[in-house]
Amino acid sequence: MSQDRRDRPTPQEVKRVLQEALLRNYPNPDRKGCRGTEILRQMAAQEFPDEHPFWNQHVSECSPCYREFLDLQREIADRESRNRRNTRLAIAAGIVLIIGAASIYLSRRARDRTSTPPTTAKGILVQPNQSPTGGPQSPVLSAVLNLESESITRSPGGSPRVAGDIQRIPRGRLALSIYLPTGSEAGQYDVQVLRTVSDQTPLATSSGTATIESGLTILRIAPDLSTLAAGTYILSIRRDTWAWRYYKFVLS
Repeated sequence: MSQDRRDRPTPQEVKRVLQEALLRNYPNPDRKGCRGTEILRQMAAQEFPDEHPFWNQHVSECSPCYREFLDLQREIADRESRNRRNTRLAIAAGIVLIIGAASIYLSRRARDRTSTPPTTAKGILVQPNQSPTGGPQSPVLSAVLNLESESITRSPGGSPRVAGDIQRIPRGRLALSIYLPTGSEAGQYDVQVLRTVSDQTPLATSSGTATIESGLTILRIAPDLSTLAAGTYILSIRRDTWAWRYYKFVLS
């Protein structure tokens, strides 16, 4: 009995065989009876597309239409996956903002009689801090760089490639959260700030351990960029001894 169960095809194997048969056995080079992409897109968006009347009338006996239907299904699934990923990122960013706002509020109440209240810059949370000797230090600014949508591969030939939309982070002492490209592994990372990808000497260096949280790979570092002038820079990142990856950002 157990041998029979092992020999029995799985539902995934049955589905693959049926798909290959539909893609191979019903050629329609002249596309007779085909009604275009829009009706196939409507079917691909349905939870049970085989209940659509056009399925039995045509698609189940037309290999070109069935191939286009499968491509549209994958396109819709990829878009829904991106939307879910963006939702998770928005939730994570919201949590960072809430925690930062709560820290500011509590610090303001505790220091209200002895110092001026902390200030906020646009899009940046400011957290007052003190030196170990009790003297004031420049505030720590919480900032985020989102590299999640970027590729983790290098350009052909191994030449350096600067990726990503330009994002802004503030000058100063930072508590910087970097959302690494999707698929990045957890572990130790090195980070450098450069003027150009050909620079041999970095303007600032940091390192930290990236962790995976709710499907996102997040690297948290604490660079001091207070001595750098405002302008455009290159952030280079690598894991262990892997190749460097480069991303452009603006320091403001």
